[in-house]
Amino acid sequence: MRLFLLFIAYATSLTAKIDWPDYRGPEKNGQIQGKLPLEWSEENNVTWKTEIHGKGISTPVIVDDLIAFTAANEDGGKQYFITVDYESGKILHDKLIFTNTKVQSMGGFGINTYATPSPVTDGSYVYIHYGTYGTACVDPKTADVIWERRDINCNHHRGAASSPILYKDLLILTLDGIDYQFVTALDKKTGETVWSTPRSTNFRDLDEDGKPKAGGDRRKGFCTPLIISVDGREQMINIGAKACYSYEPNTGEEIWVVEFETHSAAARPVFDDEKVYISTGYAKADLLAIRPDGHGNVTNKKVEWIYKKNVPRRSSFIVQEERLYMVDDGGIATCLNTSNGEMIWREKVGGNHSASLILANGNLYSFNEFGDAKVFAASDTFQILNENKLDVGMFASPAVKGDSLILRTSTHLYRLDD
Repeated sequence: MRLFLLFIAYATSLTAKIDWPDYRGPEKNGQIQGKLPLEWSEENNVTWKTEIHGKGISTPVIVDDLIAFTAANEDGGKQYFITVDYESGKILHDKLIFTNTKVQSMGGFGINTYATPSPVTDGSYVYIHYGTYGTACVDPKTADVIWERRDINCNHHRGAASSPILYKDLLILTLDGIDYQFVTALDKKTGETVWSTPRSTNFRDLDEDGKPKAGGDRRKGFCTPLIISVDGREQMINIGAKACYSYEPNTGEEIWVVEFETHSAAARPVFDDEKVYISTGYAKADLLAIRPDGHGNVTNKKVEWIYKKNVPRRSSFIVQEERLYMVDDGGIATCLNTSNGEMIWREKVGGNHSASLILANGNLYSFNEFGDAKVFAASDTFQILNENKLDVGMFASPAVKGDSLILRTSTHLYRLDD
């Protein structure tokens, strides 16, 4: 019977239309083919607007006509799985997944929530992750929990943010806390652990009593990894505190590492078939361009260039046709030449930014934490095409289905169409 159910699930995944499988879209790079609306407001181009309870900044995934995401109450005591109908905006499921009697403090980090990691889907199931509080496989059509794990733990101190990824039959989780830092892979069908790899970082942060300085706060990380292919071999690029790693995704074996001095990186790596581009995180981020064809410690061998001005710590980059576009936490947009790291332009778009850029039909879309959105051209000349406004700002990154923008603000989910 179990084999029959697994066969049905596999057949369903072959026929399901997966518009937005993880928080950076079908290609994991924020780029899509749709012709998205250029302008909107509360009164214009809003197909529907649905109120969301609780707090959460996970980006929705979209499969067929279901939009799925997570939420939590403000104190983290209850964590939910929510699905919304794409056509009507009606909430189909609002299911309590985990109840927590003890929760970790956010450590004064007001941006984060207890439902920040974004879900991921293979077309049959949605995989949700709340960091140390638990991980689950959920049927999006029924909201039934297929399996769950609550024993993969660390002390996040300022909350979890690393989203899970899927690779073949593996669900890969990244946990970089103040106490434990590791990457682990689960069998996506059963939830059983396949491999687990601790970080090999020498943090160089012990005080005279042999304890981590700042209570281990500089050992944290918030990054979501990226699978790339180099010379026919797949690698998982995964940024931790003070180092960027490449792992063999089938086994968790470390391939190479680049070291640096910062921590708590959240922006997802980007790859253009030649170089990997990463943000090093807090306190002040640098942008590193790395050749991913090395082995061992390649810090002094494979870093091709470093850019140091207005590098985002949270929002992910867009890389296209030898250009890298980014918007930093304070709303400064920059275009770089990826061949040498030289700046082409740098301009102010305004407002604090956590949501990642997306690129559609030659246009870049940026969303700030106050409800403002700018659409500007992906070109060597900075040109704002439109400025838009919603009542409340965004921390979650946008999702796309066809020519529709799906936006999660702090209070509502929107569908926008021309």
